[in-house]
Amino acid sequence: MITEELKKQISEAISHTGFPLEHYICNVLKKHQWNIISNRYYIDDVKGTEREIDIIAYKVSDSIDDVQYITTLVISCKKSEENRWCFLTRAVDTTDGNINWSPLHFCSTDKRFKFILETQNSLLVDKYLNHKALSHLYTFSNQVFAFQILQKSKKEKDKNRGALCIKENTDMYNSIITTIKAISSEKKSRFERYNNQSKRCYLFYALSIFDGEIIESKFENDGSQTIDSVSDIKYLNRHIVNNVDDFYIVDFTTKDNFDYRLKLYDILHSANTKYLSEFLNEFYENIFQFPDRINILWKDFEDSIRFGVRYHVEKLLNVGIDANKYKIWHSYYADIQTLTLDIGGNNSLSIEQWEILNNNEELKQTIKTGLLKFFKYNGNFIFGETLPF
Repeated sequence: MITEELKKQISEAISHTGFPLEHYICNVLKKHQWNIISNRYYIDDVKGTEREIDIIAYKVSDSIDDVQYITTLVISCKKSEENRWCFLTRAVDTTDGNINWSPLHFCSTDKRFKFILETQNSLLVDKYLNHKALSHLYTFSNQVFAFQILQKSKKEKDKNRGALCIKENTDMYNSIITTIKAISSEKKSRFERYNNQSKRCYLFYALSIFDGEIIESKFENDGSQTIDSVSDIKYLNRHIVNNVDDFYIVDFTTKDNFDYRLKLYDILHSANTKYLSEFLNEFYENIFQFPDRINILWKDFEDSIRFGVRYHVEKLLNVGIDANKYKIWHSYYADIQTLTLDIGGNNSLSIEQWEILNNNEELKQTIKTGLLKFFKYNGNFIFGETLPF
């Protein structure tokens, strides 16, 4: 039988663990309409053993043009009644070309976004930096160059015993390494699970929540230190995860500051949805003047019209076409804003044969449907020979 005294002892014992902190953080996340996955496991890329991340939180936008935008927070929770977490910082050297001050971690099951985020992620970061609220997540005035756990002295109030005991920084290191490894694992898992099955775009952010005191010790150029308690601090550094060398930001915040900090990530999710949907619209602007964009979608377009085109060409011209092998080439003439499509059958077509194809409304409708679906293009097009170079 569990007595009241035993219940009290059990409750007291649990209160000294990190589980009440995890419960609190989950409740705050739910209040802000984040979806929660607790105690997620992944395989360590070095040791090959299971590791655990405390919380994965995510928000999913309403589908815009069949695309879902997903903001994901990878969260580590730590608690200490005896220790302070101290970050040693110095002024940022903006001339250091070896540092990526604004790393973005993303994956997408949509080929368009893989291209967009790989080629335009700096534009997305610029939008963050120009946003009054979001700039706090990507602006650095000081750079963390070391961190240390400081144990609170049992005689802390006794000025004659002012020294603090320095402890191993295992908890701080684990809060960093588990979040960034979990991000790498989640990126790989999302891509493998949903690749070519859905249109999703994921952005990942690492947070470490500390139920305790965070100290910043800033080193000045003359070696003196300015020491203050802070409610949050951003750690930026380079790590090799799954044999990929990259930069990561881990956003450290105290428990008491978390609700406020989370409001920035609420804004961030709305901004990501807005900015990425704008990038997608820009992807289609004058698309036929950008071969790298066309190549992303051309095969899907070609496959969608392949059998319809073969049917009409054989019916109208009595020309045999292998439905599984023939190609459709394209040229775009900006001066007349017209797309030319060249059907690569077994024989070159005459001017008269091209004219027959251009006057067939059923064939033209097949092409229009494909161009609109894959390229959002409803401009002029004709059938004819394209330039061989």
